[in-house]
Amino acid sequence: MLGVELFELWRVGRVRMPALAETYARAARELRAVPHDDAEWVSLRWQLAGVLAAAAGQVEEAAEAVCVAVVRYAEADAGAGREFRRLRDAGGVLRG
Repeated sequence: MLGVELFELWRVGRVRMPALAETYARAARELRAVPHDDAEWVSLRWQLAGVLAAAAGQVEEAAEAVCVAVVRYAEADAGAGREFRRLRDAGGVLRG
Protein backbone atom coordinates (compact mmCIF):
# COMPACT_ATOMS: atom_id res chain seq x y z
CA MET A 1 0.00 0.00 0.00
CA LEU A 2 2.88 2.38 0.64
CA GLY A 3 3.81 2.30 -3.05
CA VAL A 4 0.36 3.64 -3.92
CA GLU A 5 0.66 6.37 -1.30
CA LEU A 6 4.09 7.32 -2.64
CA PHE A 7 2.66 7.48 -6.13
CA GLU A 8 -0.15 9.78 -4.97
CA LEU A 9 2.37 12.04 -3.26
CA TRP A 10 4.57 12.04 -6.38
CA ARG A 11 1.51 12.98 -8.48
CA VAL A 12 0.88 15.91 -6.13
CA GLY A 13 4.44 17.07 -6.79
CA ARG A 14 4.21 16.54 -10.55
CA VAL A 15 0.62 17.60 -11.33
CA ARG A 16 -1.25 19.38 -8.59
CA MET A 17 1.46 21.62 -7.16
CA PRO A 18 2.67 22.73 -10.61
CA ALA A 19 -0.94 23.56 -11.48
CA LEU A 20 -1.17 25.68 -8.33
CA ALA A 21 2.12 27.40 -9.19
CA GLU A 22 0.77 28.20 -12.66
CA THR A 23 -2.35 29.70 -11.09
CA TYR A 24 -0.19 32.05 -9.02
CA ALA A 25 2.01 32.90 -12.01
CA ARG A 26 -1.02 33.59 -14.22
CA ALA A 27 -2.55 35.82 -11.53
CA ALA A 28 0.72 37.78 -11.34
CA ARG A 29 0.81 38.21 -15.13
CA GLU A 30 -2.82 39.29 -15.27
CA LEU A 31 -2.39 41.71 -12.38
CA ARG A 32 0.62 43.30 -14.07
CA ALA A 33 -1.50 43.84 -17.19
CA VAL A 34 -4.22 45.82 -15.40
CA PRO A 35 -3.91 49.41 -16.64
CA HIS A 36 -4.15 52.29 -14.23
CA ASP A 37 -2.68 55.77 -13.92
CA ASP A 38 -2.82 56.17 -10.14
CA ALA A 39 0.71 55.90 -8.75
CA GLU A 40 -0.42 54.28 -5.51
CA TRP A 41 -2.34 51.59 -7.40
CA VAL A 42 0.61 50.98 -9.70
CA SER A 43 2.91 50.51 -6.71
CA LEU A 44 0.46 48.19 -4.97
CA ARG A 45 -0.14 46.27 -8.21
CA TRP A 46 3.60 45.61 -8.66
CA GLN A 47 3.99 44.59 -5.02
CA LEU A 48 1.07 42.15 -5.20
CA ALA A 49 2.27 40.77 -8.53
CA GLY A 50 5.69 40.24 -6.98
CA VAL A 51 4.19 38.33 -4.06
CA LEU A 52 2.19 36.14 -6.42
CA ALA A 53 5.20 35.46 -8.64
CA ALA A 54 7.33 34.59 -5.60
CA ALA A 55 4.63 32.23 -4.35
CA ALA A 56 4.60 30.51 -7.75
CA GLY A 57 8.34 29.96 -7.53
CA GLN A 58 8.12 28.66 -3.99
CA VAL A 59 5.37 26.20 -4.89
CA GLU A 60 7.44 24.99 -7.85
CA GLU A 61 10.45 24.45 -5.57
CA ALA A 62 8.29 22.63 -3.02
CA ALA A 63 6.84 20.41 -5.74
CA GLU A 64 10.32 19.38 -6.85
CA ALA A 65 11.33 18.70 -3.24
CA VAL A 66 8.26 16.49 -2.74
CA CYS A 67 9.19 14.43 -5.81
CA VAL A 68 12.82 14.09 -4.71
CA ALA A 69 11.73 12.96 -1.25
CA VAL A 70 9.33 10.39 -2.72
CA VAL A 71 11.98 8.91 -4.97
CA ARG A 72 14.54 8.77 -2.16
CA TYR A 73 12.07 7.10 0.18
CA ALA A 74 11.05 4.64 -2.49
CA GLU A 75 14.69 3.78 -3.10
CA ALA A 76 15.18 3.17 0.62
CA ASP A 77 12.14 0.88 0.82
CA ALA A 78 12.55 -1.70 -1.93
CA GLY A 79 8.95 -2.99 -1.99
CA ALA A 80 7.41 0.45 -1.95
CA GLY A 81 9.93 1.51 -4.54
CA ARG A 82 8.93 -1.28 -6.93
CA GLU A 83 5.23 -0.46 -6.60
CA PHE A 84 5.87 3.27 -6.98
CA ARG A 85 7.94 2.75 -10.14
CA ARG A 86 5.32 0.38 -11.56
CA LEU A 87 2.58 2.96 -11.08
CA ARG A 88 4.72 5.89 -12.25
CA ASP A 89 5.80 4.08 -15.40
CA ALA A 90 2.28 2.89 -16.30
CA GLY A 91 0.87 4.87 -19.20
CA GLY A 92 -1.83 7.50 -18.78
CA VAL A 93 -1.89 7.82 -15.00
CA LEU A 94 -1.05 11.50 -14.61
CA ARG A 95 -4.57 12.79 -14.16
CA GLY A 96 -5.14 15.40 -11.44
